[in-house]
Amino acid sequence: MFVQSKESNGVYWIILNRPEKANAINLEMWRDILARLDDGIMSKNSTVIAITGTGKYFSAGEDLGDLSRASTFTEALNLFLDTMRPVFDKIFRSPKPVIAAINGIAVGAGAELMFACDMAFATPEATFSLAQGRQGIGPALALTIGMLRIGKKNLAELTMTGRKFGAKEAEEWGLINGVAESGLETEIERIAHEVAQTPPTLIREIKEVMFREMTILGVESSFNTIAMYSQSDETKEGIRRFLSKHAG
Repeated sequence: MFVQSKESNGVYWIILNRPEKANAINLEMWRDILARLDDGIMSKNSTVIAITGTGKYFSAGEDLGDLSRASTFTEALNLFLDTMRPVFDKIFRSPKPVIAAINGIAVGAGAELMFACDMAFATPEATFSLAQGRQGIGPALALTIGMLRIGKKNLAELTMTGRKFGAKEAEEWGLINGVAESGLETEIERIAHEVAQTPPTLIREIKEVMFREMTILGVESSFNTIAMYSQSDETKEGIRRFLSKHAG
C-alpha cells in the first residue's frame, strides 16, 4: 500500500510509502490520504494526526504522470479540485491538529502539504523546495497560504527560483515549529500529550476560526489559474522532459 497508517501514544500516523517514486503522490494516494484523514478524525485514541514519509523523501510532490494525462483544462481542473484540494480542505477543517512530520526531502506539493498543516516538525537533514515551477507548474496552495507564512518577498523568491532550503531556515521563517533533534516520533508524541491538555471542543473552535480566516485568501481561484496554465505548451514540455529524464 502506498499510504499506510498506525496509531500510538495519542498520534494517528499517515505514512506516505512509495519510496521507489520518492513518495510522489498519485491519484490513488490522494484519495487514500483523504480516507486516512477521516479515520484519524474519527479515532477516539488519537489527539493529533501526523503525516510523514518513508525513505529519504517526505514527498516529491504530485505525480506528474497524472497531470500529463490531463488533455483538457477541465480534466486538469478536476485533478486539482476533485482530487488534491479535498485533502487540503480536510486538513484545514479537521477538528484535530494535523502535523507534518518531515522526515526528509519535501518538494512541490509535498512542501505544500507542510504549508497546509497546523504544525510541522522536521529532521535536521530535511530540505524543502517549491521547485515545480521548473516543470512549468504553479504552486497553487503556496501562493495563497504561503503569503501568511513567510511574506511576499520570501514567497516570491522560493516560487520563482525553486531554490532548496533547509530545516533551520524553515524554522527561522516559521514554516516549521522546530527541528526534531530527538526524533520525529518523540517530538510529535510530546505535542500530542500537550494538545490533550486543551479541551477538544476548544481545539475544534480554534481550527474553525483559522479556517474562516483562510477563506479570504482565494485558494480556489489559485487552483483554477494553475489548472489552466497546466495546459500550456510550456508546462506540457516541462513535464515531458521531467518524465523522460526519470523514466524507469
